[in-house]
Amino acid sequence: MSEEATEAAKAAREAMELLKRGKQLTEEEKQRLQDLYARWRGARDKGWQEAEEKIETTLRVWRR
Repeated sequence: MSEEATEAAKAAREAMELLKRGKQLTEEEKQRLQDLYARWRGARDKGWQEAEEKIETTLRVWRR
């Protein structure tokens, strides 16, 4: 698993733990949840971009 995917999974797990507490979140924890979500999105988006690049490279090689 790539480092980005590992980081995204870790952020998602931590975010789920915070969400389970729901209304009991402090303002600091709410901010932490937003930060975790942003990290998860960034890692996920980077993973998709890398996958697309690999697919495009493979297709270019096959077309030769």
